[in-house]
Amino acid sequence: MPHSLLIINAPAINSLLADFFSALEKHYRLTMLTTDSRLLKIYKQNNWPSKKIWLGPASGRLLPVCLFILFYPGLLVYALILLIRFKNSKGRNTICCFSWPDKCLITPMAKLLKLNVVWFEMPDLDLNSIPWLHKTIYRHSAKPNYFIALANHAKNNLINFGFDKHLIKILPPGLKLDRWRRQENIFIRLAHNEQNKRYREYFTLGTVIQPTEDQQQLNTLFRATAICLNTIPNLQIMIIGDTEEKQKLAWLAKNMAIDNIIWFIGRQKHLFKWLANLDIYIHTAPALTIEHLQVIIEAASNCLPLIGPQHIGLENFIKDNKNGLLIEPGDSGQLTQKIIALKQNQLWRRRLGENSKKLVMENFTLENMIK
Repeated sequence: MPHSLLIINAPAINSLLADFFSALEKHYRLTMLTTDSRLLKIYKQNNWPSKKIWLGPASGRLLPVCLFILFYPGLLVYALILLIRFKNSKGRNTICCFSWPDKCLITPMAKLLKLNVVWFEMPDLDLNSIPWLHKTIYRHSAKPNYFIALANHAKNNLINFGFDKHLIKILPPGLKLDRWRRQENIFIRLAHNEQNKRYREYFTLGTVIQPTEDQQQLNTLFRATAICLNTIPNLQIMIIGDTEEKQKLAWLAKNMAIDNIIWFIGRQKHLFKWLANLDIYIHTAPALTIEHLQVIIEAASNCLPLIGPQHIGLENFIKDNKNGLLIEPGDSGQLTQKIIALKQNQLWRRRLGENSKKLVMENFTLENMIK
């Protein structure tokens, strides 16, 4: 009988994790639980057995925090009933928890029932951002069999919080190679054709943004761009993705007199073809989410040199002076120097790009992730 996995609140909206869960189906029986209707829809689209549950009020402000504490004893009983049903129906089990409420509620009840518990930690883990009441519960609930961190940055956060480093395993996220190769076959020829026509007239920098994140780092890119124009007159910027601050950013670009070389592309389903038209990929977000990781790995697989800020967890994915360059956050002068240096040294730029692809093939594939 295959081992059973109960996966709670997994962010499968990201294709890296969705592919990972699909691959696990070959070895495990999956059951997905979530408090999010959007995630439930995605689970059902993937034909995963799934169900919506309630694990208390949403966190963030004082009132939800107080309500969570008030409901905590009742929620523990609810979690215990869920797990008893699962254990009786599925046999030998492991519970995988992704969000802090299910970690706080599910873990103590799972340990009571002698079930294995695994905590998944995203690359942007910030335990300091958890409300102090939740943090106290989180610390006292922290008795999983082991942690799985998707980056060393998350592992270091856990260690600094006081968790045993021997219980923390690193699981490097990985691309599904057959999908990547299909996209490569379809789009790379198109990209090369375009590059031979219009795009090769320009030196193109690109970044991908998320709708709700702080776009302050884009200001750094804009300032660097304005300076670079004196040395690289054929420079252009592609900003891929949607943002609530588009109007503000467009106004800023106009004030800097660079609005004619900045293109707001919007969200794209086939990201590969846009990445294939870039010369450098620049990570501009102030944090590193699983969505950002997917883009960075895809950009690296396109043989692109990468530039990003230090101290946010990129060190696993951007090896300084090997496949890209790390800079101080917000330092437009340093970013300017790196862009110009890469533009002026094509051999160096190509070597960094080749190393990017090599790093992906050796470390960030779905096959490695499953192992």
